[in-house]
Amino acid sequence: MGSNGYVVKRPLNILTEEEVKRIHYGALEVMEKTGVVFHHKRALEILDDAGCEVDGEKELVRFPNYLVEECLTKCPRRVLLKGRTPEYDVVVGDPYVHFASCIAMEMLDLKTMDRKPPTVEDHINMAKVLDYLDEVHLNSGDYTNIEGIPGIYMHPERFNIAFRYSSKPLITAGVFGNETWVIKMAQAVGENAAGHVQCSPPLTWSSDKINCMFHYVEAGFPLLPGTGLATGMTSPVTLAGSLVQQLAEVLSVIVLAQVVKPGVGVIAKSRIEPPDMRTGTIAEGGVEKAIADGAWNQIWRWYQVPRFHVVVATDSKVPDYQCGMEKALHFLLSALTGSNIIAGIGGVYDELTASPIAAIMDNELARMVGRIIEGVEVNEQTLAVDLINEVGPIPGQFLTTEHTRKLWRSELLTSELADRLGYFEWVGRGKKTSLDYAKEKYEEIIATYNPAPLPEDKRKAIDEIIEEVRARYEKKGTTP
Repeated sequence: MGSNGYVVKRPLNILTEEEVKRIHYGALEVMEKTGVVFHHKRALEILDDAGCEVDGEKELVRFPNYLVEECLTKCPRRVLLKGRTPEYDVVVGDPYVHFASCIAMEMLDLKTMDRKPPTVEDHINMAKVLDYLDEVHLNSGDYTNIEGIPGIYMHPERFNIAFRYSSKPLITAGVFGNETWVIKMAQAVGENAAGHVQCSPPLTWSSDKINCMFHYVEAGFPLLPGTGLATGMTSPVTLAGSLVQQLAEVLSVIVLAQVVKPGVGVIAKSRIEPPDMRTGTIAEGGVEKAIADGAWNQIWRWYQVPRFHVVVATDSKVPDYQCGMEKALHFLLSALTGSNIIAGIGGVYDELTASPIAAIMDNELARMVGRIIEGVEVNEQTLAVDLINEVGPIPGQFLTTEHTRKLWRSELLTSELADRLGYFEWVGRGKKTSLDYAKEKYEEIIATYNPAPLPEDKRKAIDEIIEEVRARYEKKGTTP
């Protein structure tokens, strides 16, 4: 059944079990004592009927502990995200780790190292690259901007491109009601795009995000609830306190979703971000973010519910040493602690800039992380005791043995981008860096790779939906 990514046999724990329980019960206390604001009349009515204490004037909901824990038991342990064809399906849940692309507003021009609005062609090229890369199991919909297309229309159009040029399952975000069009497109091609909804910290859900939740849940699509905390600003400065608040925020909407549609798939998202207190800016590459996400993974392993680690980000503006260092640490810690989905492939500067060439480099990073997860396979063949006895001391050697010929590809990771030449050979071949090799790979992909086309009936269905979108916005006086 599709791509199961990598298997984490023994996940790393950041917390003790007692610490996990203290964070859990801390979140329950916040939900019961302080509550969460829902700026949505229907949500308030549903939660009131479910047994919550609702203050209609303040739009504040207090949750009884039993209801939260009861709703957690209704969340399935695994969620199937369907691609265009079954070979691309992804099973989200233990013990699997998958990688996903990032989203970003603009494209990084690697010739000038400046940001620029991506064109439709840039979107198509990014979609092709993400479809080609073997470590990208899930597509987050490329850029969130298209040159010359208004924002209200842009979101349906960017997912139109993603559905046409990628066979992989999509993670989507609802913006200004556009999720209704995305849901229609996903249904037309046979996918069930995971629906991202985000809380406004502290402890507040806006009406548009709750509308989005209703649309995805009622369509039977998996829900991806999350938040975005700045420690010491919109949440406590401590990681433990931020985990308590984030858990309360995410659990509150999970309760609503399970009351509306018991058993709906849930992939809980983490985004706890430390600021640089010298400047007040968010440190996207801060190691504290990786630590908090690792703890979040452990909490949701304890719940036995799939969890999602959001964008692995960097503060670097270009794909340099800082970019690789920050992303590598976060990718690796997230994988070792059992993230079911690790997003961030292709991102350079948080969710502001992305590049298909950076995606090619991140694909290599994901392969390395995957190899670390695989670890050491110990069996009669890999122990090679008989072989060692047969070869013996010098002048014995292993290079020409059948054992080496048979197993080297599965044991040794061959890099397409890392420079492993001797110094003088490197000089003689033009002093190429990994970025140079990635650029060459990009040109090769664009020139030779063609994603599987949509079948005619599905392409026609997408065309009709896009025409419906155009007609709706033209009637409102907003045209692309």
